[in-house]
Amino acid sequence: MPTRGAGASGRRRPVDVPRALVGLSTASVYPEGVAAAFELAARLGYDGVEVMVWTDPLTREAGALRTVRNAARINRTALRETKRTVEAPENRPLR
Repeated sequence: MPTRGAGASGRRRPVDVPRALVGLSTASVYPEGVAAAFELAARLGYDGVEVMVWTDPLTREAGALRTVRNAARINRTALRETKRTVEAPENRPLR
């Protein structure tokens, strides 16, 4: 257990450390989809899911994400948009 400096008695006092929350990223289950990530996170006891917003249509629909999250009983969700570079016909990158 972590401790802090000695008190008046000379003994070290324990410190309360909050429990760390652990999330699963949908990118870590690729090529499986978002629904599979939520199911897996729930089954393995994760606290939350980080949703990578990409080509899976489910990642772009808030209502559908809420439904999947609620079905899996996952309380914490973070959205992360991926940065993609697409080549234009003139070979100039588009953002």
